[in-house]
Amino acid sequence: MARRGIGVVVLVAVGDVGPASAATVPTPPLGADSTQQSIGSGFDFPLGVAVDADGNVYVADTGNTRVVKVPVSGPQVVLGSGWSQPQNVAVDVAGNVYVADMVFPTVVTKVTPRPVARATGPGQVLVSWEAPLQDGGSPVTSYTVTAADASNPAAGGQTCVTAALTCTLSGMTGGHDYTFTVVATNGSGDSAASAPSATVVPLAPEVPGAPLGIATSQTTIGSGFDQPRGVAVDELGNVYVAAVASGPDGARISWAAPLTDGGSAVTGYRVTAFDSTDASHGGQTCSSTTTTTTTTTPSTTRPASSIPTSGAPRYTAAPTPVSATPTYTG
Repeated sequence: MARRGIGVVVLVAVGDVGPASAATVPTPPLGADSTQQSIGSGFDFPLGVAVDADGNVYVADTGNTRVVKVPVSGPQVVLGSGWSQPQNVAVDVAGNVYVADMVFPTVVTKVTPRPVARATGPGQVLVSWEAPLQDGGSPVTSYTVTAADASNPAAGGQTCVTAALTCTLSGMTGGHDYTFTVVATNGSGDSAASAPSATVVPLAPEVPGAPLGIATSQTTIGSGFDQPRGVAVDELGNVYVAAVASGPDGARISWAAPLTDGGSAVTGYRVTAFDSTDASHGGQTCSSTTTTTTTTTPSTTRPASSIPTSGAPRYTAAPTPVSATPTYTG
């Protein structure tokens, strides 16, 4: 296959060629002129083209070793997989696509359209499909999707009826292998079932969260705090409290040990003070081997009258934000 290049599929319309009409009405007259337009994109040496009853175009894109469907509307779709050099393509009234692949293994492959299914939540699967190529002369009024459980057939049989081209089925067993088929219905009855979808494994349902009450309750957490300023909760429900108490000589700082020690025991902590009002008054540090220490802060940080407390001493400094950094051995 020495020849390569950007290939195009071109539609040449002579006059105004419209869709098929009722048998008693003639087709539009043919014009003396013609128009042409490119169909799809990204082809390399396309060798085969087919069109179905709805006007969808199928291309054997030989240079890109793929078969492409170009719908009347919507993005183009790659069909099947494992092609070597697809040379030609045909489509039947049921939408099955036939591909002649020239290079080993030299085969003609039938590509059968099937619904697309994907798990969307606990016990739920979203199924989507396309309308049939022929409606039998009567509009399709609904579709019925049916689930089959390969892990336990008795657990299958869930259905969904809709007029749309997507449907979400619920109530399936998490961890089981499911496939889905779709049946179209018109005024004359039901179609044959579609080919089964690829196997989908729904997620396992989860227990509900604890019910919320109408009233509220309060519980004291921990004890011995003095001016707690910060609180946080980890994923295990542990509560962490930043308690900072100030006095004439500075601020008493408490913190929690880190959740992990990095594989080496924590040997000490270094505490640094930051003054958010006047940065020049911050920078005090101290070290500790426990999770409590006192760091000295200057008395000029706040006026003494800024923290009046009836019946208690007036402190010369307000608590100053601090950070504690652990140091490790090893």
